[in-house]
Amino acid sequence: MFAYCSGLQTLDLSNFDTSNVMDMSWMFAYCSGLQTLDLSNFDTSSATDMSWMFSYCSGLQSVDLSGFDTSHVTTMWAMFRDCTVLGTLDLSSFDTSNVINMDDMFYRCTFLTRIWVSDTWTNSAVHYNGSTTFDCCYNLVGGNGTPYSEYRTVFYYARIDKPGAPGYLTSQITSQPVDATKPVGATATFSVGAVGNGLTYRWQYNNGTGWKNSTASGAHTATVSLTATAARDGQQYRCIITNPSGTQSISDAAVLKVKPTITAQPQNVTASAGSTATFTVAATGSGLTYQWQYNNGSGWKNSTASGAATASVSLTATAARDGQQYRCIVRSASGAAQTSAAAMLKVKPTITAQPQNVTASAGDTATFTVTATGNGLTYQWQYNNGSGWHNSTAAGAQTAAVHVTATVPRNGQQYRCIVSSASGAQRISAAAVLTVI
Repeated sequence: MFAYCSGLQTLDLSNFDTSNVMDMSWMFAYCSGLQTLDLSNFDTSSATDMSWMFSYCSGLQSVDLSGFDTSHVTTMWAMFRDCTVLGTLDLSSFDTSNVINMDDMFYRCTFLTRIWVSDTWTNSAVHYNGSTTFDCCYNLVGGNGTPYSEYRTVFYYARIDKPGAPGYLTSQITSQPVDATKPVGATATFSVGAVGNGLTYRWQYNNGTGWKNSTASGAHTATVSLTATAARDGQQYRCIITNPSGTQSISDAAVLKVKPTITAQPQNVTASAGSTATFTVAATGSGLTYQWQYNNGSGWKNSTASGAATASVSLTATAARDGQQYRCIVRSASGAAQTSAAAMLKVKPTITAQPQNVTASAGDTATFTVTATGNGLTYQWQYNNGSGWHNSTAAGAQTAAVHVTATVPRNGQQYRCIVSSASGAQRISAAAVLTVI
């Protein structure tokens, strides 16, 4: 139709009715003077042949094909051959499910760096040799980084470039939605990136009963926003992107993971050796699971104590566990985790021998002794002369044995010892009496 119009520099085809055109081969071939071409309004729904359509358009820098319906096209032989200054091609509207010939389709597009396509692109019907589909496309790179190679020029590489499946095409979707982990009440956003003109967006969610259209804020844009709730934990979100021709690309699904809400933190427990200590956490959320952990100074480790996978863990208080910390990792059904505050187990010392009464002559040294077991014990002796208990400063007042000089004013004075473990848990001994004669 316009073939060999090498001097043609501009072309307005906005009012063309091409709805019944079946053969568009050679339509713009050798229009070397054209630099831009807007065919977004072309109705190509009847077209079956697009071979050589833009071949040798050596000056063409951009072409808008966003409205193309290629669902009936069977041959794209040499369609863009020798478009030597064309830098990128957006073919995201192309449905190539019936194309049997892609031979020379991008031959000698030496400046071409990127070809964008959608989910409706396929080379599954091609059965012509197509050995030179990408010949001399020296600068072409696939969406996953596959560079041009003279050994990879056949139609087989006319596919979206993916790990383990190299190709030269790039998905219309340039960035996929990613999982979001949020606490209850926070705003979660999911975004998708895509290339193309006149794109529309439709976000959908799946709560386990199938995909439904979202009405959340931004549901018709590239970014949807919604409030994280326990009911939405594990919900999936995806976006359907549609170009002007009606061709759709569906993004990957991303998951909203909503953290549990801890409503009551574990509290410190002070216990006697041999007794049972229990730590409890309270939380709300979806399908909660629990894992208690302990830290004895060498980092957090999963506990195997009774109830370690429930909201309450129980364990025997021992001297070795004095000062040990406990916390709980609470997970929702999606695996989103919230870690509780740490609580401490404080194990009281065990007094195995109480101080005994002492009778001493005035001027003699009276000694009171306590015997105890526990972790990192410290001692503080006290006396009571009738006016309440006071810390002693006598010799040995911070050891297991205190030594005091027997004096008449001290006659009848009581002595006791506060024994503390490393965590600060205390045990107070019985009181012993000093009698001065």
